[in-house]
Amino acid sequence: MSVSHSSRLNKLVREQYMRLPQDGRVQVTYVWIDGSGEGVRCKSRTLDKEPKSIEDVPEWNFDGSSTAQAEGSNSDMFLVPVCMFRDPFCLDPNKLVLCEVLKYNRKPAETNLRHTCKKVMDLVKDSHPWFGMEQEYTLLGINGHPYGWPDNGFPGPQGPYYCGVGADKVYGRDIVESHYKACLYAGVKICGTNAEVMPSQWEFQVGPCEGIEMGDHLWMARFILHRVCEDFGVVATLDPKPMTGNWNGAGCHTNYSTEEMRREGGLKHIEAAIEKLSKRHDYHICVYDPRGGRDNSRRLTGHHETSNIFEFSAGVANRGASIRIPRQVGQDGYGYFEDRRPAANCDPYAVTEAIMRTTVLNETGIPTWMLQLLLFAPVEDWAGAGGAEIPGRSLRQVPGAALPHFVDQRPFPSIVIPKANRAVWAEQTVAGVAAGGHLHRVCAAESAQPARSWAQPAQPSPLGTPLGDKLDWKEASESPAGHSAGFGSGNKGYGNWEKPQITSSQEPSVSLSCSRINQWLNYFSFHHTVLYRHCQIWESCEFTFPTWTHLQLDTAPWDIQTLGLT
Repeated sequence: MSVSHSSRLNKLVREQYMRLPQDGRVQVTYVWIDGSGEGVRCKSRTLDKEPKSIEDVPEWNFDGSSTAQAEGSNSDMFLVPVCMFRDPFCLDPNKLVLCEVLKYNRKPAETNLRHTCKKVMDLVKDSHPWFGMEQEYTLLGINGHPYGWPDNGFPGPQGPYYCGVGADKVYGRDIVESHYKACLYAGVKICGTNAEVMPSQWEFQVGPCEGIEMGDHLWMARFILHRVCEDFGVVATLDPKPMTGNWNGAGCHTNYSTEEMRREGGLKHIEAAIEKLSKRHDYHICVYDPRGGRDNSRRLTGHHETSNIFEFSAGVANRGASIRIPRQVGQDGYGYFEDRRPAANCDPYAVTEAIMRTTVLNETGIPTWMLQLLLFAPVEDWAGAGGAEIPGRSLRQVPGAALPHFVDQRPFPSIVIPKANRAVWAEQTVAGVAAGGHLHRVCAAESAQPARSWAQPAQPSPLGTPLGDKLDWKEASESPAGHSAGFGSGNKGYGNWEKPQITSSQEPSVSLSCSRINQWLNYFSFHHTVLYRHCQIWESCEFTFPTWTHLQLDTAPWDIQTLGLT
């Protein structure tokens, strides 16, 4: 069995040190979310006396350059304690403290999603939102292979493992029960656990929690899980699809209700909330995993008790739907519902905040900054699209046209259109955004070294003039610092790079030679301007296929302030 070397150390030797008195002083372990948005970090310090409340725990700092949260030249980050638990590893009076991370300027770090979640929860506190989240995870050996699986094969098909009993049906129960007891000791609101459908996959449930405490308690439960697994020498992964093939993925199903839903007759409020969620499916898919939908695209296939990532659905007792209303709730006429879309590695702060924004604050649409994150899994057959709108892109299937397909799983998967159908697809796409959206088209030339261009938006950028013959490109040999790379605002080249050329007066666009693309990308990305999104489009293109056209749509006007890139 593949376990870590540390787990093989003599734990009895450790115990003789753990029993030593502390003379009234206390160990406090600070826990925070790192720059990945998925991992947790910790470090400990000594306090002279036991803290009785979170206010008794002082702020601290850490090296953000070592956690992907800061540069080395300005690396100190603040740890702000927000929630305190008993320490199940060092025992009383020692503490675990969950912290928010702030940057040098006291603004929240990029992966500190608790900051905005807390603001939203304060706004909706009168609705008394309750949450319960079902955290699925998979145990792996230190070699990355599922714990207990044959070294050179697979276990038997799924079926006997869910809530199973017996050495041939469940693997790692000692770990699960140790985690459960540790959470109870710590004061985490853990409420249950069970073996899951795939062998070596487990689930624990946290809740009910009101408001911000849902995220606090789930993150601490995750930290405790990783620490327990460390002692046993195995790894707990929250990957939404750790094993490809005919195996279930891992989610974090989120049960939710407001006070109105829990009262008699609350079913109508549940149905009203589901209706709001149905109109904002793309937004929720973007925030339900840390990669804007890429992780969930591997899991939400419509198989293995999941809904299809492209479609919103709801039903009573339906585990293949986006939203499940428990049968008992349907019979009673009040209660709660379950959102089955969040991935196992979701940030519970992001999930609960999104649900409140949509169902209680009645927000609609998709934030501009999120449009760049809308991603789609590859599909083999578009025949079933039937001309229906593809989520988030307003691209419609053209009758008789060759079927397109998705490529490139990087941040902007390309929609590949067969050469013969370029014109009809472009025409249809333009029609789809006539109401004010933006079309960005990257065209392939008929050469071994194709150029790429981006087309003029349907509306000008608020930063200045639109693209086209009003574009004023200048060369500059000085450092890029201080220069704007945005259109219409003193646009500059960099060094002796080639100037982009205006290629069409009918549809103004700017072309860059293939050999210079990366240099321009680096320059534009450096300035974090309007061209940021165009750069991402280029990055996702497959330059080795000169006969393809890549279409990308934005369904809202440019909003650089919202993008947070200025």
